[in-house]
Formats: sequence, C-alpha cells, structure tokens
Amino acid sequence: MSRILISITGAAAYMYAQHTPVLNESKRRFYAETTDVSTVPGNTSEETQLLGPREVVGGMTVRLTPILEGVFEAARKTVENSFETVESYVNDGKTSLYATERQVLATVQSLHHRSEDLMPNAIYVAVAALTGQIMARNRGFVAKAVLPVGLGLGAFKYFLPHTFAHTTDFVWKAEQRAMPGLASTQGAAVEKAEKFAKTLEESAVKGQEKYYSGVESLQQNVRKFTGLNLSEEVSDK
Repeated sequence: MSRILISITGAAAYMYAQHTPVLNESKRRFYAETTDVSTVPGNTSEETQLLGPREVVGGMTVRLTPILEGVFEAARKTVENSFETVESYVNDGKTSLYATERQVLATVQSLHHRSEDLMPNAIYVAVAALTGQIMARNRGFVAKAVLPVGLGLGAFKYFLPHTFAHTTDFVWKAEQRAMPGLASTQGAAVEKAEKFAKTLEESAVKGQEKYYSGVESLQQNVRKFTGLNLSEEVSDK
C-alpha cells in the first residue's frame, strides 16, 4: 500500500513540475497522424513513391525499379541486335545465292545453241556415258576413268556440236582465268598436236598423190609396151 501511495505522489509531483494540464476529452483522436494524408486522386503517398512507378500490363499491376528496367532494356537490345545480325547474314546469303543462280542460268543459256534440242540429245549423251561405264566395269582404273568420259564427250560432240563448241570455249576461257600457266602449257601442247596432225594429213595427201601418179605411170608403160589398156572395163563378152 505504501508503494502505491509513493507512486501516485511521485506522478503528481512530476505533473505539477511540467505544468501540463490533463484534459478529459469526450473523443480521443487515435488517427491524428493521418490528417496530413492527401485524398486527391493522382497524389501518391511516401510509401508508394518508395515502391516506384507502376504500370498495368495485361490486367496486372507491374512495378519496376530503374535498375531492373536497365537490365531488361540491355537484354532486349542484345536480343534485337543478335536477331538483326542473323537476319542480315541470312539476307546476304540469299542475295548471293540468287545472284549465283542467275549467273549459272545465264551461262547455261548462252552455251546452248537454239537450233539443237536438249532433251533427246542429252539423253543420248547420258546413255553413251553409262555405256562407257558398263564397258569399263571389269577393267582397270584407267579404263574406268577414260571410257565413260570419252564416250560421253564423243556423243556430246556428235549430237550437240554447236553446244559442245560453246562449252569447250567456255571451259578454255575459265581455265585461262583460273590457271593461266596450265592453260598456256595446254595451249602449246594442243598447238603442237594440231601441227602434227596437219603434217600427217599433208603427208597422207602427198603419199596418195604419189601412189596415183605411180599407178598411172605403170598403166601408161604397160599400154606402151604391150598395147593393153588397163583402164578399160572388162566386158563379159
């Protein structure tokens, strides 16, 4: 009991020293700290400002911090740049492919002679090459390499002579551009072969002329000494 009296006496002395009146209010204002809150639409409280701005995306409220926005923006730009790089590479490849295709088609059209039909003659060339492959099936490596190519080229030259000439001219020019040294050596070899063939042809013509001259001289000598005319046809009489 003495302790209670001492506590009450001490509290009364403290209140008297502070000169703070004790009011007996009929209604206590428990939420007096909320009087500074603005209820005007569009104003944000301190807590909302700390959380950051919000946006409605697909019916959902999304809050992002500047750091998170920077991370997503950097990732988005990286993906966009990668996609643009791949798209540019693919477009360049397609452009190069289309240009090569057009060049090949133009080259093939320039090689083909319009007066020659491709379909039946090309089949004949393919059959000739396959025939050479069949003929060289049980033979050595040289025959397997030479016979199909030789028969195919021979049929190509026989059935499509103008196209064959255009093709050989195109291959020769391409070889001159790609391998000029080999082309010059090959050209010299071809020139020597042509000269040799021309020499053989001239020798054959001279030999034939000499043979006919000898036969004619022999006939004249026989007719001169025997009176027989060997150039006359023998009758059945």
